[in-house]
Amino acid sequence: MMLALLCATAIRAAPPAPLEPALTTGHPAPRLAQTPLAGERPAAKPSAEASTAYRTRVPASARITYRLSRSGIVGTGLLDWRVEGDTYVLRLEGSVPIIGTLIVQTSRGGFDAAGLAPTRYTDKRWRRDESVADFDRDAGRIVFSNDKPALPLHKGTQDRLSVMVQLAAIANAWSEPPTVGTVLTLSVVGARGDAKLWALRYEGPQALRTGEVSVRALRFLRQPEEPGDTRAEFWLDPAASHLPVRARLTDGDGDALELLRTQAGP
Repeated sequence: MMLALLCATAIRAAPPAPLEPALTTGHPAPRLAQTPLAGERPAAKPSAEASTAYRTRVPASARITYRLSRSGIVGTGLLDWRVEGDTYVLRLEGSVPIIGTLIVQTSRGGFDAAGLAPTRYTDKRWRRDESVADFDRDAGRIVFSNDKPALPLHKGTQDRLSVMVQLAAIANAWSEPPTVGTVLTLSVVGARGDAKLWALRYEGPQALRTGEVSVRALRFLRQPEEPGDTRAEFWLDPAASHLPVRARLTDGDGDALELLRTQAGP
């Protein structure tokens, strides 16, 4: 899933119709800054077939270490986000004692009017072959390394790793947090040919402790929509360009993989 994004199973809902500027809520959308900010990308036209278009402001490069836990086993997760001119490289590696490396995911791409624009996503799990999704932007399709058929590529579509940073980029462009209950809709694709429209509901601020530090994070929740679907929760830190301070993904069997930040740096 983040993972996936880590070890969750393949993550459809019919989210409410979007309101301008592309926030699906029954309340007025939060006012966005009118003058461009450094790193800000203007919103693209909304599409009924894919992610809703949002204004974004891409976070600066960062390297974040997490406490990783799954099925009672505790280990370490490392998220490395690098912006290199008009391109980016995003890598997540999770490891646990005895087993060793549990997962390695990478997302590479650039930027367009919708924010992050992945071109290649790889997902390698313990005891599994690597799976690859190639975003062929010239042909307008997503091609997979397994036998799954290609999917149409719509503007704003994210992979299961880039979705975390895309969410942070959207939050960075807000002049203030939205109304509780606001829903963001993002098209998310896995490396094994799965694709879903994620409806991420803003649950409001929540206090978190990471070691001796208290963080007032913004929580987003994606509820499962069918048996076997993934429940996704993200807590974004406004003081760290809204990159996740915590993430929790629960598969259809109730098995949760969780990341909790322990250290962050450039």
